[in-house]
Amino acid sequence: MFSSEDVPQEELRSFFINLYHQTFFSKDRDLSSCVDFIERMRAKGVDLIFVATKAFLLFLGDFSLQCFHKESSIEPVVDVVQQIDDVMKGCSRKTVEGEEANLISFVRKLISHREKAVDFSDVEPEGKENQRILEELKRIYKRGEEVELFNIYKGLHIRSTVPIIGVKRDGVLLEVGPTQLGAIAIDRYTLLKHPGLGHGVYGEVKVIEPDSRRIKLWRFKRAEGKEEKRSSVRVKPKDIVEVSVKNEKGVDLLGYMLDISIDHMNVFIPKEELPFGEGESLRLSFRLEDCRNRESMEVRTEGIVRTVRTMPRGHSVVFYLNTTPQEETKLSVYITCRQKEIVRDINEYVKEYLS
Repeated sequence: MFSSEDVPQEELRSFFINLYHQTFFSKDRDLSSCVDFIERMRAKGVDLIFVATKAFLLFLGDFSLQCFHKESSIEPVVDVVQQIDDVMKGCSRKTVEGEEANLISFVRKLISHREKAVDFSDVEPEGKENQRILEELKRIYKRGEEVELFNIYKGLHIRSTVPIIGVKRDGVLLEVGPTQLGAIAIDRYTLLKHPGLGHGVYGEVKVIEPDSRRIKLWRFKRAEGKEEKRSSVRVKPKDIVEVSVKNEKGVDLLGYMLDISIDHMNVFIPKEELPFGEGESLRLSFRLEDCRNRESMEVRTEGIVRTVRTMPRGHSVVFYLNTTPQEETKLSVYITCRQKEIVRDINEYVKEYLS
């Protein structure tokens, strides 16, 4: 229960009078002040139904005088209550629309390029660990061996094997291809892999030479090897892809695709508590674009919950996709299309910003 202190009385009175006059006299029913009030109250944890009820009860006297004047019929009251209810619903719709817009904006951030940033601020270029890694790279260089570079752009693995041009105390110089160059320029780091480096080493970009396609890395951090678990091509969608999540037990949720591979899909579900757990089977349905003809393909498949991760505003749920051959073909077409689009985006970035 809320106490009377939850809502400032003068503000509530102003809200009710404003609502009353908007109900009767505003031709365009501008509800901006109504929405502002509700947003302020919701920020304080006050429920909209409570606000409406308390407003009605506190000002029933004013309400009755303006409704009846000298009439004794109850009909004017019924009519006003209905109109106020209509305005309240309008306020609710505007508030919900605002919340939905914020949610869509949040999902767009989740499907944007960068999955995580690597922080090199605690690495000293002249520190022992940094110089130790440079010595390891120097030994690889002297043996004439190459290193593999690994980046992730919009879910897609960007990897290539490249020669080391030189190693000094201030960094290592590498020559890379155009796609890898673009991914590294966007990230400002890359993951170097070689048996002599263990799980791998993150290297921060110090200098990029676009004409010669050479980069210099100067600060390094040991990697944990998590990227090794990515066994299949995975891509993020270009824009919002809604996913229906259902089962026979009454689960009926709307989620948003974060990334997809031929056999797995990561779905963000904006719900604090999920009515299912790991290992459960659900029905998934969503639409993907077929870039060959710019048409939409509907995919219906069984999804088995592999992992559930709590995140702001909901959960990230990874499903294993138990697809039919027909549905698998649709996924293959979409993933191939997205691969080409993502590589094209990187190459266009190189031409526009690094040429």
